[in-house]
Amino acid sequence: MAELKTFEQLDEAYPNKVQLIAINVDGENMDTKAVVAKHQLTQSVIKDQMKITAERYQLVGTPTSFIIDDKGYIQAKFEGKIPQQELDKLFKNRRLGILNETVLLTSR
Repeated sequence: MAELKTFEQLDEAYPNKVQLIAINVDGENMDTKAVVAKHQLTQSVIKDQMKITAERYQLVGTPTSFIIDDKGYIQAKFEGKIPQQELDKLFKNRRLGILNETVLLTSR
């Protein structure tokens, strides 16, 4: 869950530059709406009840995060918590307004 707040901070730091999508791949066992309300999340959180995302992206654990460019190509994949320094490095060279990517976060 900590990752969701970290990504919301990224969304605030890069308005109109980053699109954040959180996907719950353990949808059967989690009340997604309750989690969104409890943590006061503003980003999109969707369920993957049929495990399509987990299969397509070959997830072996959660959280797993992907940076996907505007053409749909995966530019980075992180398994587990992403260290803040990695996020800073990833976005540091993109402060000139050229960032146009989707961050896809999967969690249980």
